[in-house]
Amino acid sequence: MRPLGAAALVVIAFPAAAASPYFDAAIDYVHDTNVGHGWRQDVLEDDVLGARIAANLPLQTGARSGLLLSGGAALRGYTDWDDLSEGRLDARAVWRVQPGTGYDALWYEANVGAALLGHTGSALRDGGTLTTGVDAGRRLTDRIELRAGYRYTVRRAFDAAVFDTASHRLGTHGEWRFAPRFTAYGGFAWQTGGLVVSSRRTALIDAVGEADAPDPALSTAAVARRAYRLDADTLNGELGVNYALGARWALDLALRYFHSAAARGLWYEGVQLDAGVLFRF
Repeated sequence: MRPLGAAALVVIAFPAAAASPYFDAAIDYVHDTNVGHGWRQDVLEDDVLGARIAANLPLQTGARSGLLLSGGAALRGYTDWDDLSEGRLDARAVWRVQPGTGYDALWYEANVGAALLGHTGSALRDGGTLTTGVDAGRRLTDRIELRAGYRYTVRRAFDAAVFDTASHRLGTHGEWRFAPRFTAYGGFAWQTGGLVVSSRRTALIDAVGEADAPDPALSTAAVARRAYRLDADTLNGELGVNYALGARWALDLALRYFHSAAARGLWYEGVQLDAGVLFRF
């Protein structure tokens, strides 16, 4: 249920079902150990509650190709740093083709997506994103699938240039259905480009930052923080397990880690623990 691209493969394999729209929904809890990508004394934790829903329309485009159109909305509420709470509207298109006829034949995918972001108390972060990418993958067995891909993401803010970023990302992802109801998954990615961090003002961060602005959403009466845009390289890792409770819903547990390195020895890291319930109807 988790990978969006899997639905595109269903279009290819089962043309009779290609005209049937369906919905994906999820409710999840996330513990984030570094919500503002802070360094040392600026590391801030929070608990986040989220909900999202998406409508999906699969379409047959050829004997071995399919298109998946999706549109959805999401809400995220932060417990302590509640000005970060956000609403999101997004749309995505995924086209997949599998030229070969063998079970383990390579498939290729192209995708494009856009989103609008609004925050309850941080106009600094309001704006939109545009992402394009390509992937390739194959099934090694009836239980194991691997994929690798590239993403280019541009973010533009309505009010502040500090959140105007662009990044390139190369990543891999694998899934292993090791029991009838259990699927393990994981991935690794390298990303380079703009990173926004929230930090107290220092000579070092001023020297490295490409743009900055006051960040009241992550400031207190005692500590004033600013949002800085840096150029950084980031390593991301993910491990998770999905347990199917039935044909239309599942439990999902994932652990994610990031480590970002910028100029002059600046580095940032954090962990997210994500537990959720996924629905398809």
